[in-house]
Amino acid sequence: MKTSSLNCICQNFIPPHYDDRILAIEQLRNQCPALKLLLIPDLIWDNYKTAELAPRDNGLHIFVTSQSILEGDIGKLTSSLHRYLYSRSQTPRLPNAVGQVFGNVMQLKLRFTNCHCNEM
Repeated sequence: MKTSSLNCICQNFIPPHYDDRILAIEQLRNQCPALKLLLIPDLIWDNYKTAELAPRDNGLHIFVTSQSILEGDIGKLTSSLHRYLYSRSQTPRLPNAVGQVFGNVMQLKLRFTNCHCNEM
C-alpha cells in the first residue's frame, strides 16, 4: 500500500461514537500504517483492546491514541509518523523500532536486576 500523510485514511477520519470506538480503532489501524506499525503494533494490540475496554476509574485514564481518534485529531498525531515511514520515493520503511525498544527495556531490566547496588 503506497500512501502518504496527505492521503491516508487517518487524515480525514470522522470520530466514532464512544461505544463503537474499538471497532473504529481496529478498522482505522488496519488501514493506517502509522497506527499499525508504530502506535498500536500487533505486539500490543490485544493488550490495548483489553485496557481500552476495562472499566474507567475516577481518573478516567485513556490512551493518547484513543483520545485523538475520539476527538477526530488522529491525523495530527500520525502526520509526523507518516513522514518517518515513507521516504521521498514513497517506499515504505518498515521499522524495527518496537522490537528495539522492547529489547532495550529488557536489557535495562536485566542490568538492574543483576546489579549489586545495595550490597556494600
